[in-house]
Amino acid sequence: MKTTIFVLVLLFVCAFVGGLEVSFSPFYVRLNNWESLVGYILVFLAFLFMNLGAYRNGYELGWKRGSEYVIEYLKKLSEQKKTEQSNEHVSPGAEI
Repeated sequence: MKTTIFVLVLLFVCAFVGGLEVSFSPFYVRLNNWESLVGYILVFLAFLFMNLGAYRNGYELGWKRGSEYVIEYLKKLSEQKKTEQSNEHVSPGAEI
């Protein structure tokens, strides 16, 4: 349903921007300003690609920082468990 509404709105906007003219007595459909329609589509695609590129770069950077953080946390946790295990093996009476 969302896709259908989106397509209908997109067609309406393209018809409005392109200056759609429809005649029924000799039936024809004409886009008076098709050049501006092509220009708007190209500008829209340029902004779309810029946004996708920025999103991808941010996602990759976040993924790298997050994985580095998790690896450091797991190393600290592993070292902490090793020190706890080594302290368990030493009995209190062995120091005497």
